Amino acid sequence: MARRAGRGARFRGDNANEFMGSWSVVCVVVEVREPTLFGWVVGDPDHPSATWAFELIERGDETLLTQGLRLGLGRSGLTAVIAERPHAA
Repeated sequence: MARRAGRGARFRGDNANEFMGSWSVVCVVVEVREPTLFGWVVGDPDHPSATWAFELIERGDETLLTQGLRLGLGRSGLTAVIAERPHAA
């Protein structure tokens, strides 16, 4: 049985890449419009390191999935990598 996540709900996000290895972050749900929109921030909701959203848009007999991402305003592990390797940013 799936649990529904409303505004303010927290979950753990896991990620990995070749530069930083693997890590986990705390995410906070900031927007929900069932069944079409789910948005969350990474870290502190007042200064997130990233804001993400997925939205489903019905277009006739098709459904378009859109993904949104905004990096900042807060710092993240990526901030340190860019500072160390600005030429690769």
